Amino acid sequence: MSKDRIQINGVWYVREEQPQIKTLKPQQLTNTINCIYETDKYCFEAVMIFRDDCETLYPDVSIEFTDKRNVDYDEWKKDYLDNPIWMRGVFHGNEESMIDARGIMDQEGIDDFRAFLKHIETKGWIKLDEGE
Repeated sequence: MSKDRIQINGVWYVREEQPQIKTLKPQQLTNTINCIYETDKYCFEAVMIFRDDCETLYPDVSIEFTDKRNVDYDEWKKDYLDNPIWMRGVFHGNEESMIDARGIMDQEGIDDFRAFLKHIETKGWIKLDEGE
């Protein structure tokens, strides 16, 4: 009689091994909260990272920007925007910041980006006042 079989009420069953699930160490994990705004032309994904306590957030937001104007998915351009001074500059129309912004998106994208920045400000993820 095989140890891997058992009979219950005249029916034979085969024992199955349960898979071993690896336990991850907390220092190997990054917990985040995201907010995504997507149009036909652009995608803005703001990411806030939780501290190790998984309750409080680090103070800086980063935004993954995707330019989808090229019809080929493989050729979409991605940028990572993590400079709050530059973001505030785009929001307020600072000419230095606008030069860079115009290099990566059209006016519609800039308008969408400003609206997205205003939205994440309401969530407390960024301060758009110049002095802060």
